[in-house]
Amino acid sequence: MPESTPEKQPMTEGLPDVLTLQEVAEFLKVNPKTVRGQIEEGKIVAFKVGKVIRIQREKLEEFLQKSKQAVEESEPKSY
Repeated sequence: MPESTPEKQPMTEGLPDVLTLQEVAEFLKVNPKTVRGQIEEGKIVAFKVGKVIRIQREKLEEFLQKSKQAVEESEPKSY
């Protein structure tokens, strides 16, 4: 019987379900303006509660997966 491979843990495991712009910036270790720019470009899906921006953890995870895939595809292949 083949062993099942353990499922990969999401990069955002342990984070709250809804994050502030500041929390996302701290998690990514970037300036909050960088996160805001990614939101404005549509790369990170966010929503507003009044005037405050919030990001769902699953949307941040989707952004990270897409970013990781883009980096992997752009890396030169070594033969």
